[in-house]
Amino acid sequence: MSDNNSSSKQPWIIAIALVAIPAFASIAVEWVKKPHQPTQQASTSIPAPSATNSPSSSPKEIAKEWRQKARQILPPRSGKLDHAKGLVNVETLGLNERNIIIEATFYNPYDTDIGDWSYGFVFRRIQKSDVSDTFDLFVQSNNSSYVLHNSRQEGYRAAKEAGSVPNLDLSPHGSNKISAYIKDGEALLFVNDKYIKTLDVSSLTANGDVGVAANFNVEGIQGKSTRYLDLVVYSLNAVE
Repeated sequence: MSDNNSSSKQPWIIAIALVAIPAFASIAVEWVKKPHQPTQQASTSIPAPSATNSPSSSPKEIAKEWRQKARQILPPRSGKLDHAKGLVNVETLGLNERNIIIEATFYNPYDTDIGDWSYGFVFRRIQKSDVSDTFDLFVQSNNSSYVLHNSRQEGYRAAKEAGSVPNLDLSPHGSNKISAYIKDGEALLFVNDKYIKTLDVSSLTANGDVGVAANFNVEGIQGKSTRYLDLVVYSLNAVE
């Protein structure tokens, strides 16, 4: 009786097996094909630096910030510096400032084939009888360079600091825009809107006059002149 029942069920078992085996095989194949997600692990990535750890601002960014906060104390003006042989031709502005932005475009007075030239700024200038405590910052055709003088510390014709200005225009009818951002113990020098150097001006920090000048360390050619355009001065005394 039991044997007969077992025999009668076998066709059904076989039929179910024939259907189930391909189905399981298909599921197994799909599982193998499916990409496995990696086990989630605790993050070990380095967090992004905070603002306090970000790199310090570039000189160009500092200059932009200072200009935005500066107060104009001299509207744009133009003029010329007549050359006198053996003399530095200085035009002061009657100011009494310590921290300033000063900027002007200077025109080359003549071809370097007939003589060297130099022009730029004086600042923190304190006149004492026939001498002065001052900083002189200028560019010169000789070696396409800039020079910083400090008469108090170094003597009038001694360079406190000097270096190359690769983008200085030396052409006979050319011009150069010079910008100096002077605050406390440093001065950012730009020539033709390109950053050149941060200079140390900490040796003379008193208020003083400001101006333009030519022929700092060269013999000017008598009868020639150095023209300047858009001379402007801003006060930085309110900038922290």
